[in-house]
Amino acid sequence: GPCPPEEEPETGVPDREMLGMKNFTSPRIDELLLAIRKAGLAKIELKAVVTPTNADWPLYRLYQEIEKEHEEMTKGK
Repeated sequence: GPCPPEEEPETGVPDREMLGMKNFTSPRIDELLLAIRKAGLAKIELKAVVTPTNADWPLYRLYQEIEKEHEEMTKGK
């Protein structure tokens, strides 16, 4: 069965689309998101900026973290 949250494996395949950005300035991020909207692409809910802290993480761990953050942020809505 599924693992309890505290024992989630760090390997796996994200089951949602995510966008990772590295060495992006804030204006550049805004530009990219605007270009995605203008192109008529579906909104990517999960976005991560690669930092020195998370740069070495397995992709799946990064995915789990940003999914958690996204859920926290959208709870109030």
